[in-house]
Amino acid sequence: MLLLIIPLSGLTATRNCGHGSPAPGLYYCISGSGGPVVVFESGMRNSSSYWTRVANQLARTTTVVVYDRAGSGRSPVGKLPRSSDTITDELAALMNSLSPGSPLVLVGHSIGGWHARVFANRYPANVAGVVLIDSPHEDFEAERLALLSPSERAARAASLERSRAALPQSTQDEYRAHGRSRTLLSNIEVDDDTPYVVITSEAHRWGSDAVADELEALWLRQQRALVDSIPNARLIIEQHVGHDIPREAPESISAAVEALLEDLGRGIEEQSAQSR
Repeated sequence: MLLLIIPLSGLTATRNCGHGSPAPGLYYCISGSGGPVVVFESGMRNSSSYWTRVANQLARTTTVVVYDRAGSGRSPVGKLPRSSDTITDELAALMNSLSPGSPLVLVGHSIGGWHARVFANRYPANVAGVVLIDSPHEDFEAERLALLSPSERAARAASLERSRAALPQSTQDEYRAHGRSRTLLSNIEVDDDTPYVVITSEAHRWGSDAVADELEALWLRQQRALVDSIPNARLIIEQHVGHDIPREAPESISAAVEALLEDLGRGIEEQSAQSR
């Protein structure tokens, strides 16, 4: 992958927000200057404001974009299904309108990490790097259920149904599309040259779950397996925070992204030196 870092004309340190084009007109805010452009992808039930602390820090270094997926925050509802392919195509269209041709560093938390992985697979020429933050392996839920008894599985299903019933329809639609998204993830081919950083907690709060220790071991085992499956990836384990890393340890995410940007910059310098 030949990465070209270019200045972004028209993008300044001023924070600009609005509804992008084309449809569905996703709400976004862009700030900072320079490239690559860091794009944040939120987890379920979170909007672009979730990234405020991390985005403000990184905007001192490069251009950052936060946005609301269709049907969340200030963005209008988008087309079905709300699976990772639909979501990433909408984001690709937004970024093409904001900064066409600019290399992107995708930062995805939780399910947002699924969308970041699918985006990198569908638009590899656009992606300079990927940072996954406590993003579940696509097989986690199935293996989690395998640890439970039939009655515990039924209780979990009922609990999830109750918790999601009051959510906005677009959020429910995204939950329903998780099966399709998992299938997309299982068929991903990762570019050998694209650097990935996987940040994960080892202190999840599984509540009163009787198999909490087994779940934690399963989570970490799958995170390591994900890193091992990516040619150019490194793992960062957060020992004292839970799933909500962007709020509990935003400085860790900022540091990881800044280190990735520095690595990308050194790579460009080396490519330039070799071409002389």
